[in-house]
Amino acid sequence: MGDLKFGNMPKLYNSEWNDNIVVAVIDEGDYQYQTMAPLFNEYGYGFVLPEQKLIFIDGSYDVVHQKWIEAHEVAHIILGHKQQKNPNDEIEADRLAYQLLNGNGYLQSKQLLVDVFEERHGIKF
Repeated sequence: MGDLKFGNMPKLYNSEWNDNIVVAVIDEGDYQYQTMAPLFNEYGYGFVLPEQKLIFIDGSYDVVHQKWIEAHEVAHIILGHKQQKNPNDEIEADRLAYQLLNGNGYLQSKQLLVDVFEERHGIKF
């Protein structure tokens, strides 16, 4: 699919970690942002629809955050997680996201994950 951006439409692309997963980055200028904002408030930086292999990311965050979010949500799909907000699933997804980010030039995204891990999960990475 490649990187696409049309006016005030979301940026859509296939995840580099799984070409079958579509990532939609929706920022405040996109027409759907007001519809999606309550979902971002409920689920955080982003969320996944695992059956549809579709990830939504809040585009108000910088690319460092977006790559961590993408890796985290891809990890949920790889791990077969179906539940929303299961604490153990969140820990597993962050740990796999760290591995996915390894060696891809995402040192800042990996460091961000480590920096927020204890705050997010109550345990050290």
